[in-house]
Amino acid sequence: MQHSHGMSIRQIIDRAAEVLAFIREQAPDVILRFSTEDSFRSRESDLLRVYLAVADLGWWIG
Repeated sequence: MQHSHGMSIRQIIDRAAEVLAFIREQAPDVILRFSTEDSFRSRESDLLRVYLAVADLGWWIG
């Protein structure tokens, strides 16, 4: 994270929410899927924070 984009986990979650909301506004019927990049190099706890936060948005699944 430090070398690829320099964002904190909170910033990643916020950015994901913004992007997913934008896509949902533009194409309400599209099926959205969310995944992370280079997951194998990330801590499991960080991945869980991101995925659970995105899942808590509730509306992003088509």
